[in-house]
Amino acid sequence: ASLDCVLMDVDGLALLNCLSEYEKPDAPVPRASSPCQHGQDGRASRTTTAILNVGGAYTTLAIMGENMPFIRDMAYASNDIVRQIAVENDISIERTWKILCGTGFQPVLGQDSQATPTEPPITLGDSLEKACQKPIADVTETLRYYTAQEKSAIVERIFVCGDFARVEGFVELLDSRLPAKASVWNPFDKIRCDAGRPCEDILQKNGPALAVAAGLAMREI
Repeated sequence: ASLDCVLMDVDGLALLNCLSEYEKPDAPVPRASSPCQHGQDGRASRTTTAILNVGGAYTTLAIMGENMPFIRDMAYASNDIVRQIAVENDISIERTWKILCGTGFQPVLGQDSQATPTEPPITLGDSLEKACQKPIADVTETLRYYTAQEKSAIVERIFVCGDFARVEGFVELLDSRLPAKASVWNPFDKIRCDAGRPCEDILQKNGPALAVAAGLAMREI
């Protein structure tokens, strides 16, 4: 009762805030909004960058448009992907996570190195692709809807973040199936850290999962 709320934020806006700071003019990366290009109808159109944050319960697609942000939260995310893979391969969710992005991960996509003589190795590459069909379709549909709106920019690049972005082969799958170039985004590539090497190592490893937190921390009142 003694606190006054002066600001409320949501994941999508926090992500765009983080991207805005990340792509300031002095940063040596492409700006989120690029010069005009000409579409098939001959009209000039601008290009922009989208952020795809794959969280545990929700997947958020955020785009900074000409006048206002465009954000869509989709109720299908990493927990659903892992659950579908686990069911298809008749293994536990915990073991599925370990195979995908934890202990037991091998260079071959999703190959289980912790298998015992009674538990043969499992390769999850095909299962990962099947489980990702829905989010790929949802994102593709959303991008088409956004581009079809009057005065909307064309999404030329997608920055993928969230904990699931660290899964080997996931971003490569998105890049091959989505209508825009997809790449892993770690905002801490540009954010300075004076806490020492251990902290830097943690941020380099887990940075993609901390994009929302970084955007919230950067918010000014």
